[in-house]
Amino acid sequence: GDYKVHTFTTNDTFTVTSATRPGTSSIEFDGTEDFLLSPDSSDWDFCGSTSGGFTLEFWLRLEDHTGYNEIITQGSDPSTANPDENLWTVIHDHGNGLKFACYILNSTLVATGFGGEITDNDWHHVAVVRDGSDYEVFKDGTSVATTTDTDTGTLDGPLCIGGRRQTDGTIRFDFDGYLDEIRISNSARYTSAFTPQRTQFTADANTKLL
Repeated sequence: GDYKVHTFTTNDTFTVTSATRPGTSSIEFDGTEDFLLSPDSSDWDFCGSTSGGFTLEFWLRLEDHTGYNEIITQGSDPSTANPDENLWTVIHDHGNGLKFACYILNSTLVATGFGGEITDNDWHHVAVVRDGSDYEVFKDGTSVATTTDTDTGTLDGPLCIGGRRQTDGTIRFDFDGYLDEIRISNSARYTSAFTPQRTQFTADANTKLL
């Protein structure tokens, strides 16, 4: 699959730890400018259509339970002072929970509600699924936030794992914790409650990143 051609860059040194589920290693983000960056690709085009499907999923373990984390994003955010944001983002806001949103010129194109707050330091599986115009966020196989929206928009900008990257290269809303088994697929892998896979993923015809 073409998931093999995607490359990542980083500006920091990451800790690969045995604190993982599943597998034998995971990536630790310390909450201060840790990120992995991959160039713009149609494989990240989550909000560009209401046909077909899309799934972004990963295992995570949160270390910070006090703030607002953007875990994985794609697009561009010019600056804090001029936030003409054009991006989609997977958020965990402490006190509210998980959310998926897509913004075009600082206006909300698509947004689920919040749900499934993580208050512990355990591993949890998170999946964001688009099935046609239906968007759903799952935590540990249970739906925690949904929306239906026919609005579409194509975003330009890199995929950023670990926060929201601004065009000046800095990171906002840094993720503090561990990530493992990050997979992007061009299909809606989950449309109802499911039991997350506890073994390492293997690529198939729908895998765009693994």
